[in-house]
Amino acid sequence: MKRKIFLTLSVVMLLFGACDEDALDKSNPNQLSTSTFFESAAQMEAATNAAYTSMQTPGFYNRYYFFMNDLMAQECFGMGSLGSDLRQYIDYSFDGSNPGFQAFWNVNYQGISRANLVIQNENTVPEEAISETLRKRYVGEAKFMRAFYYFELVSRFGDIPLYTEVATVPIGNPRTAASEIYDLIFDDLDYAETNLPQKSTYASADLGRATKTAAQALKGKIRLFRGEYSEALTELQKVIDSGEHSLQDDFYDNFTEEGEHNSESIFEVQYNSTFGGGGAWGGDGSGVSEVTFRGQEYGFSAWRNVIPSDELLAEFEEGDPRYDMSFYFPGDTYGPNDEFVIEGNVTIPDELGSWRKYQRYYKQEREDTNSGVNFRIIRYADVLLMAAEAKAQTGDVAGGVTLMNMIRSRANVDMPLYGSAEMDAAGYPVSTLDGFMDALIHERAVELCGEQIRYRDLKRWGLLPEVVPNYSANKHELLPIPSHEIDANENISQADQNPGY
Repeated sequence: MKRKIFLTLSVVMLLFGACDEDALDKSNPNQLSTSTFFESAAQMEAATNAAYTSMQTPGFYNRYYFFMNDLMAQECFGMGSLGSDLRQYIDYSFDGSNPGFQAFWNVNYQGISRANLVIQNENTVPEEAISETLRKRYVGEAKFMRAFYYFELVSRFGDIPLYTEVATVPIGNPRTAASEIYDLIFDDLDYAETNLPQKSTYASADLGRATKTAAQALKGKIRLFRGEYSEALTELQKVIDSGEHSLQDDFYDNFTEEGEHNSESIFEVQYNSTFGGGGAWGGDGSGVSEVTFRGQEYGFSAWRNVIPSDELLAEFEEGDPRYDMSFYFPGDTYGPNDEFVIEGNVTIPDELGSWRKYQRYYKQEREDTNSGVNFRIIRYADVLLMAAEAKAQTGDVAGGVTLMNMIRSRANVDMPLYGSAEMDAAGYPVSTLDGFMDALIHERAVELCGEQIRYRDLKRWGLLPEVVPNYSANKHELLPIPSHEIDANENISQADQNPGY
């Protein structure tokens, strides 16, 4: 799908990438408009593709998103080069003026608007120009993406403005109760599940699009976040029973360019350094932004703004192979033939570790800004661990242990299994629900570290106060509504700000 997005995005931006009234003039035959754009299947596909691109921007996986999640979960320690706006995520000193929150808010609503454009024009393309199956698939993709963006917002900010159509006036909507946002999310995902195909039926050019199992997995993740364990298990079990996914034998294949869209991947954001990164810094989703800065930001031979925290490193059991597959240390070899050696760190000569996940040192000597490694938003290991938790919480602790052990018996991981005398002695007995949850929290920490998952895990478990030194339950349960939204939205004032900000 990377190539298709690149070819069609510029066309879509002519339609709704700017606020120029002439570009939206429906009487101008030389300009695209909603009355002339949706005339073919190709045009509907182009509009659908645009709904994905907000994930690629600096407010999302291009830059701010990985800092926000990894630092707020204390998975990373900030080096001296880390910017002050990013350091706020570590010590929770942020407020509504934080530029990362503002960019994140903007791109999510941008993605919602693009999804709404497709949804509200569902029947605009003539029947003779598109099959009913394809029409519903594109709407299903748009509804999946709308649900995805709304969950990103509501799970962090609580009550938020609700838009189900493209806004035509700049007034802005008031905050809507989170319960109503979740109702829309589940309605959208139900539609997506019904009308999206399985990943195995997509041609290679379409890999990366939302699928039936992606909709089921996202529903399960959201249900689990809300503590609805039985409902979560129902959705996650569908993914397991589908036969569409399996664990990769090699854990590290989940974090390389060559391993993109493998059997473990359920949904991922697309990047491709072939297209360059000319618009990446200022990219707002209105142009091509096909690279992420994570390689440069986290790389030991690059900016190295953050490194894995001591607390995260200490979470790994001695001998866990995932430790060496997640981090680099001085003395480690790297490169396509392991021909290079890390002799201290380039930016700061010390003995501290650096990230290996999503880095490209396995095939090159130095990291740069134009990384094309896709982020795996949902992978099968996450689904298995979520299903394990849901099973245990609904009374089947043994079933949960079985699923957890599937992760530990991956071909190149091969760790002692939960329930064994060795793991009991190591402090992870799983005969009770409490013991199981201790093991589950540990397993998710080491398996999914640096994948922008742990912050919401800690939040739903109520563990942020134990992990974050400056955490205030009366303030930090929700993030601040961005100041620019309060300034620009006539229906939101400072009185509507979340508590404590």
